[in-house]
Amino acid sequence: MFIKDLVLFQYKSHTQVQFVFSQKVVFFLGENGSGKSNILDAIYLLAYTKSYFSSSDTYCLQHNTKACRVSAKIEHKDRQDQVDCVIEKGRKKIVKTNGKTYGKLSDHIGRYPLVI
Repeated sequence: MFIKDLVLFQYKSHTQVQFVFSQKVVFFLGENGSGKSNILDAIYLLAYTKSYFSSSDTYCLQHNTKACRVSAKIEHKDRQDQVDCVIEKGRKKIVKTNGKTYGKLSDHIGRYPLVI
């Protein structure tokens, strides 16, 4: 699995940021509290449809916002997928792969192997 592009919008400490990866090994360096773990948590969210660190989806929303979005272009098994996750306060979480919304989130889990 290779993540080519990762976009975070109002996700935890990140207002709006895009990462474009060209290497298979990536390092995140920064001060304490700068959001390094939140980037890893966003990747986990796309693989498992839930946060690794937060027990509730509302903790994924940036302070004083009503929604967040995490998106990525992922190469896996000779294909490229666009994966999107949208969390809105008071609404059901939406996870899509290539524009297709899952009826059950469990249908998505396991599609992308990931270990934290």
